[in-house]
Amino acid sequence: MENLEKQIDQFGKEIATRQTRQRTLKNDIAILDARIKKAQLEIKRLTLLLEKLSGEIAEREVAIKDAE
Repeated sequence: MENLEKQIDQFGKEIATRQTRQRTLKNDIAILDARIKKAQLEIKRLTLLLEKLSGEIAEREVAIKDAE
């Protein structure tokens, strides 16, 4: 998860750097590619977080049923 966050930050920095350069079609495409990769990594990070939370919820449901 930490690795994903580092990669997301890295793409964010790349986007910021490229946005300060002269506007060219090649640069615009590179910015869009970096934004897509960043979004994909954010989706992956959120998916992993949701899986983790689902597991924790399932564990708590079992604990509650056992306690009843």
